[in-house]
Amino acid sequence: MKFREIIVKSINTEAGNYTNIDDEIKSIKPLDIYLVPKQDGSHERYVTDEEGVISKQGSGGISADTFNDVVLKGNSTTKNEIILSSKNGRSAAVGFNELTHGYYFGDMNPNHTGTNNVGIGQKTLNNVTTGTNNTTVGNYTLSSLTEGSNNTTFGYAAGYQLTKASANVFIGHYSGFNLKTEINESDIAAFSPAAAAFMKENPSLSGYNGSTFNTSLNTYVGGTINMNTSSPTRAAMSTIIGASSLNNVLYRNFNNIVIGSGNSMKTANSMMYNSIIIGNSIYLPNQNDALAIGLNRDRRIYAHEAIIYGELPNKKLTINAPLAVSAYYMPNAQGNSEFTKNIVAKPDGTFGWEEKLNSDAIPLSGTISEKNVTGTIAYEAPTIFTSRWENIEANSYAHLSQDEGLYQSRNDVRSQLQPDSLSIMDSKTSGASLDLNINDGIRAEKQFPPQNANYYIQKGYLDQKLSYSNQEQLTGGEWVDGKSIYRKTIKFENIPSNGEIDLTTDFKDIDNIVSNQMFTEWYSMDVAFAGNQYRDKAFITLLPKMVQIEYMSGSDYDYSLINSFTLTLEYTKKDSNI
Repeated sequence: MKFREIIVKSINTEAGNYTNIDDEIKSIKPLDIYLVPKQDGSHERYVTDEEGVISKQGSGGISADTFNDVVLKGNSTTKNEIILSSKNGRSAAVGFNELTHGYYFGDMNPNHTGTNNVGIGQKTLNNVTTGTNNTTVGNYTLSSLTEGSNNTTFGYAAGYQLTKASANVFIGHYSGFNLKTEINESDIAAFSPAAAAFMKENPSLSGYNGSTFNTSLNTYVGGTINMNTSSPTRAAMSTIIGASSLNNVLYRNFNNIVIGSGNSMKTANSMMYNSIIIGNSIYLPNQNDALAIGLNRDRRIYAHEAIIYGELPNKKLTINAPLAVSAYYMPNAQGNSEFTKNIVAKPDGTFGWEEKLNSDAIPLSGTISEKNVTGTIAYEAPTIFTSRWENIEANSYAHLSQDEGLYQSRNDVRSQLQPDSLSIMDSKTSGASLDLNINDGIRAEKQFPPQNANYYIQKGYLDQKLSYSNQEQLTGGEWVDGKSIYRKTIKFENIPSNGEIDLTTDFKDIDNIVSNQMFTEWYSMDVAFAGNQYRDKAFITLLPKMVQIEYMSGSDYDYSLINSFTLTLEYTKKDSNI
């Protein structure tokens, strides 16, 4: 069929019509040729196909359509590969493999059989065969890879020498560049048995085939990680984050975590496995199973100089700094019987513990098992006795040796030391007043309060001094006006809705409040706190007759939601001279 040629004034390819010489607008028809004259005597030539799709032609029959024209026409190609530059063969090709669903912009091996690979860059996946699910971006990334799956690489020459690799992430130029060797199962098992066991249980990730593993389960993030000939050739289950790390770590990088830049071995040709390093510019430990956290602003440091250093298999941790724990976050152990250990230390700073009662001091009640009173005993006669023993002087000492039945007297005080007891007696009346029995501890007929820091006090007095009760009790102390001080603790579990707690029922005839302790359980606000305020949210005002609780978030708060309020008061009473 011969095409019909029509001379027209203009063509509108987008609208699909033309303007004829009579200025009429007509629709373009299939298999017509339209000529548009130009001022220089030439013409533009448009051709339509059987579907009426029009294209502009130049001399020699080559289309002169713009790229926009081509796109608007819905043109496509059935070719799976487009060569952008024929001078270098396939070094610049855009392609898609229908059988393996592999996409590439570069020179991925066209004969690969592994599925779902994506390669962008020159010499990227250009040797891949059975490898699957690999995604690579950057020239020379995974350039040598033949087998292995689930690798993700981004950066120039990342993983360049690997032939078999699985489940790795390499991000950064030259990241993992020097890795290239398969790993024998016995090699990993000798250094990291736990890592070997996990990799055997997950062959799809590790490439385990019964005797060897692929270089697998590694994450390298940072430029120039493992890039030179003095860096590991084998790696498994290691996470390295930070630029320029692992120099001089040769052969093995097994089961390590390194976070920070510039971390390398001081000594070349070293191995490293089962270690955790966090910090910058640390000389990695030329040993294994180590922990180091820290850095130094002035110089590079060795791992053992880091603020935290540990030997993991030995369960040994060293802190190279003063150690402090805020008292705010520590429980109050005063009077708490659950705390039964004392923390002690060796001269080198090693901590240990001992039983809380393991003391060389004579206990207030009884004695410590297998700690009998032996040797020489010295005591000081306190002035508290002078009301009964007129001739006893303060600072009067008697020294006794443990000879059975030995008596010594000084200043009218007679002391008798037996193998199991010590008695101090008034020599005038021969009446025993103080007895120290090996099994029962020190006893006395009267309860003696302290006179100064060096004087003996009895357990009963101390118990009373430190105890708390919901019954009013004398503390044994006096206020500045000479009045006796009382103590009482009340726990209020039903708080009035207005937040005002009446004290007159539980605390009668208060004259002066000497001290107070408060503890509030307020779980609707998710808090329990001591003191009279909580982080500027709640305030507690104490008056002799009442307590006022105020929640700053609103004036209509229902204070009955408070679980409990415990108040301990020390106070004097009106008209009290006890």
